[in-house]
Amino acid sequence: MQLSGCWHEFAVPRVGMTLERPRSTVSRNWGRQPPKCAWIVERSVELLAARRSAVPPSAARQTSWLTHAGVTRALRRIGIFGEIEKLLRKKCGNGVGDRLQADFLPKVAHHSQRLCRASSPKCHRCPLISFCQTGLANHRHRVSDRPTVLDLFAGAGGLSAGFLREGFRIVLAIEKSRHAAQTYRHNHPGVPVLEMDARSISPARVAEISGLALGKLSLVMGGPPCQGYSAAGLRKPGARQNLLYRVIANMAHGLQSPILVMENVPGLMRVAGVNFKTRILGFIEDHGFSAKAVELDASKFGVPQRRQRLIFVAARKNLKLRPEALVPPGRRGKRTVAAVLKGLPKLAPGQGNDVMTIKGRLVYNHRAMTHGPAVVAKIRKIQPGNGPLSYRRLPTTLAHTIIAGHRALPVHPLQDRTITVREAARLQTLPDWFRFLGPHAEQPLQVANAVPYNMARALARAALRTLKQI
Repeated sequence: MQLSGCWHEFAVPRVGMTLERPRSTVSRNWGRQPPKCAWIVERSVELLAARRSAVPPSAARQTSWLTHAGVTRALRRIGIFGEIEKLLRKKCGNGVGDRLQADFLPKVAHHSQRLCRASSPKCHRCPLISFCQTGLANHRHRVSDRPTVLDLFAGAGGLSAGFLREGFRIVLAIEKSRHAAQTYRHNHPGVPVLEMDARSISPARVAEISGLALGKLSLVMGGPPCQGYSAAGLRKPGARQNLLYRVIANMAHGLQSPILVMENVPGLMRVAGVNFKTRILGFIEDHGFSAKAVELDASKFGVPQRRQRLIFVAARKNLKLRPEALVPPGRRGKRTVAAVLKGLPKLAPGQGNDVMTIKGRLVYNHRAMTHGPAVVAKIRKIQPGNGPLSYRRLPTTLAHTIIAGHRALPVHPLQDRTITVREAARLQTLPDWFRFLGPHAEQPLQVANAVPYNMARALARAALRTLKQI
């Protein structure tokens, strides 16, 4: 199959595109030599299932989904019709053909009725836009007067959620982790997500994919991995991941973006005697920006955590803007842990569901980890605000920074179990509609690494005010 445009970059692992365990997952389901479309099929099935894409009533009577006009249309737009057709016509190992007919293609049929319509497809609301040639072409030619953003090291999309809420348009997100990228795609449909190492793409390629000419992107932002700087990490100054800030500065410089925003941990100011704050500010300023670093406490923005973050803000020197204008002001009053957890059902260890209806509203990821009797007995003795790092019980007032030690979250302030991913998301002030995908063991890290939603919104509002001065 001849791939056109940038579809190959989104849909198929290649040199420079680092995915989280792509070979073991794809090979297990498709055999030793999986087809090129296997990667996109697996991710599409997960996304369509998460969006409750039910099988239409005609499924029971459908003998071949490739005769369904909607399925044919959607697969041709994505660019995998030929490969799927070949798979169904020949004998496939591991029952691949049966699974395509029973799971993937019925979901695509439903998707074609809701979003991938024959006329006026709703690409701006499509979770599969990252894989679709038609969707990406429509995205490149989309006309909008909203300020535009590139999100690097996007994670699950907490920072983007705040910027979208305040009126920005995310033209592209780049995230290396498979499960975080899937979470991003689900919660921000219509935003293309490159599942790759951000170091592997050039500003020119970003401009080509987004359809924006140089100088037309409003803002480059991102939160590079903090493990190299964090007190819980190895803290080796020479580690390559400690230089990821250069990706954001190089991208902002190459795209001629007027504003840069970067989030990280205060620990980068002291890494084995090296002050990375000074290095980062110098590097950003050498790339044509006036820069400032400010330490912000998330609790000042309505987040029930004493979560200290170092925010780098920068504006192009030729615009003569003061970077201080990009620093958001705090607000009066603090929200407490008890207040944000209120209204969620009480759970015993092992109880709960990935999808629940609470007072007529869908709530996701409220499923408690299973603990044995010995662990429960240990947890029961821990008072609020105390306990070892692996089983620290939250206070009812303000929590410390939420972390996912050993892929487990802190202990509930009043119940004898660790908090659920939904409860952690509420502590991050993420709305209940924000759903985390991937294995349950992977979700705690996604939510703990996210930028708190309320803090992201404050940063976005400050950026909007600054852009109006240009």
